[in-house]
Amino acid sequence: MRRRICAVVMCAIAMTAVTSLAADGAWATGYYPAGWGANGSGQLGTGTTTKSNVPVPVREVSEVTAIASGGDHTLALLANGTVEAWGANESGQLGNGTTTGSSTAVTVKELSEVVAISAAPGYSLALLSSGKVMSWGANSVGQLGDGTTTSSSVPVEVKELTEASAISAAPEHALAVLKSGAVMDWGANESGDLGTGGGYSGKSTVPVEVSELTEAAAVSGGDGYSVALLKGGTVRAWGENAFGQLGTGSPEGPSVCTREVGFIKQIEYYGCSDKPVAVTGLSGVSAIAAGGDHVLALLSGGGVKSWGSNYAGELGDGSTTGPSSCWIDSEVEFGIVIGLPGPCSPSPLAVTSLSGAVAIGAGEYHSLALLSAGTVKAWGDNGFGQLGDGAGEFGYTGTPTSVSGLAEVAAIAAGGDDSFSIGAPLPTIGSISPSSGPASGGTSVEITGTNLSSTTSVKFGSTNATSFTVHSSTSLTAVAPAHKPGTVDIVVGTSAGKSAPSASDRYTYLPETLEFGRCLKVGSGEGAYKNAACTEPGGTAKYAWHPGLERRSITILDTTETVEKVVKPKKVTFETVEKVKLICQSGGGGTGEISGPSTLGNLVLTFSGCELGGSKCSSAGAGEGEVKTSPLQASLGWRESEANTVGLAISPVALPGAFLEATCGSSTVVLDGGAIAAITPVDNMTAGFSVKFKQSKGKQSPESFQGEAAEVLSMSVAGGSFEQAGLGFDSLLNGEEEAEINTVV
Repeated sequence: MRRRICAVVMCAIAMTAVTSLAADGAWATGYYPAGWGANGSGQLGTGTTTKSNVPVPVREVSEVTAIASGGDHTLALLANGTVEAWGANESGQLGNGTTTGSSTAVTVKELSEVVAISAAPGYSLALLSSGKVMSWGANSVGQLGDGTTTSSSVPVEVKELTEASAISAAPEHALAVLKSGAVMDWGANESGDLGTGGGYSGKSTVPVEVSELTEAAAVSGGDGYSVALLKGGTVRAWGENAFGQLGTGSPEGPSVCTREVGFIKQIEYYGCSDKPVAVTGLSGVSAIAAGGDHVLALLSGGGVKSWGSNYAGELGDGSTTGPSSCWIDSEVEFGIVIGLPGPCSPSPLAVTSLSGAVAIGAGEYHSLALLSAGTVKAWGDNGFGQLGDGAGEFGYTGTPTSVSGLAEVAAIAAGGDDSFSIGAPLPTIGSISPSSGPASGGTSVEITGTNLSSTTSVKFGSTNATSFTVHSSTSLTAVAPAHKPGTVDIVVGTSAGKSAPSASDRYTYLPETLEFGRCLKVGSGEGAYKNAACTEPGGTAKYAWHPGLERRSITILDTTETVEKVVKPKKVTFETVEKVKLICQSGGGGTGEISGPSTLGNLVLTFSGCELGGSKCSSAGAGEGEVKTSPLQASLGWRESEANTVGLAISPVALPGAFLEATCGSSTVVLDGGAIAAITPVDNMTAGFSVKFKQSKGKQSPESFQGEAAEVLSMSVAGGSFEQAGLGFDSLLNGEEEAEINTVV
């Protein structure tokens, strides 16, 4: 596999070469850009460096007629003929006169009347309506074409080009199609990149003519190779052929090139060609796109063919293992020759399960297709979410999959590990209020954002809102449907697509409210409940629920058990899955304050007689064998509402923070996380209720509230890794006056 430090980026030639001029000379109508995938340099233009596995709108950019990704930076051609840029800028590739990166759009300086753009890692190109080409950014091998190897943070003119009709930027060489059908090439030439037929060395800092091409309509540059679409619908290719990217049916030849790689004396031998060769078995092509080591061809009937490397399924044939195997022979020190195989296809093959395509894009290891319906398909590598399917940021697929949340797309572009579309504006959600409500639904939620006026659907998770009302382009109200307890994303849908999930749209369904309190008998008709437990509303309503305790403190009492008339203290056990145990011979003592109807705050538990492996354990400032927890918080919740079983979740007040810390001889013990206990009222209207933590084989059970995430307690001994731990003890929670647990109906 070829070693790389940069990613190839080319959008479909159908898009990069498109003119933005209307027939009457007016600038064309523009669109809104959205991006997904890698964002380490801010190349998604969202104002952050957070990657996204679904399309997110580019900030403050509209009226876009074309977009091009350079892997680490992005260009947008606006309808007025100017260019905006964002992302990395260490070589001046944003063209704003600085080398400071930006995660939001900046204007490329001194540039107007642009009709096409292209970008590669570190530099950028723009085609003007006059037929001239401008370039800016890195220039180590002459890729700016201005006759120098000096980088530029503002556009400079590519020399001796006045009749260009299409352009393409590859990692270390650049191309232009002339109106005559000839192709010009400049930059590096390690693998015959220049296509002049003049060998495999040197570079050119000014455009030179590619050999034997007179009927070119479009070009696309990959990593060390190039492809040209001829006016008759056939394709020619030149440069590197290690993975069959020349499409000749073989990864070998026509010549053999060498290069030195790695930190040792390792020489790679691979096939290459310094002049164009015909791609076999291909006709009726309407657009081409060169990726890292693979190529896509859009056919006039809407199908797509591909060839070259298939490491991550970028060929889209349903596999990541073939159909062929390409080898790069490498010679290391002492004359040892090894072969490095890789899945590939040196001949064009059909992308599976794909029809109706109207544009294509190829990234480093992934591919895109725009369908006639305005939706987008993606396949290949998904390590940064560049497939945009919302399924995560890992793995890869050899089968086209739908990009989430896009409709009415006008054009696409694929970068190294990112992807872009332009089209109608996507809706966004900036805030919701309130952000929580009961699991029974019915809460009216105000949603603010952008592009909401054409809302067609509002979903809470996967469930449609009970109803919604649009107030303006920035505001709507939706009624929450019933849902099991937990947190979901609210998603707004319009004809253009869906809002991208974010922290701003999170809505939490709360379990039925539980409260400490008292059920008191009142005058007939003055209460809300007809039974003395305050659980059944209606009837003659002689009872009323009074939340909270009159004395707002609570005590956890030590409890004992009697065995043959001998009082024996109960054990408190913290046990890991590996059977490491911290055992206390008595415990359960502690006090805390009621901080709300269903929560306890500043609860501290004290355990005594604590040992680990025969060594006495003590927490800081405590007596021998005495361990105190950190200040804890506790809250009530349903373990199972239908069975009317209640739990008490305890966890540190300071998060992140230790549940407890102790020293046992020469070892330290740290417990993190929390646990959920079962709670059983001792009797209605009595002085307390039993709290029972149950553990088995290093796990505490029950571990979760109904429909909510599990509380997990874990223990580290002597600085080792944390392992899940169980907690077992039984205590009595005393409210110092009559108290109950009840639901609010």
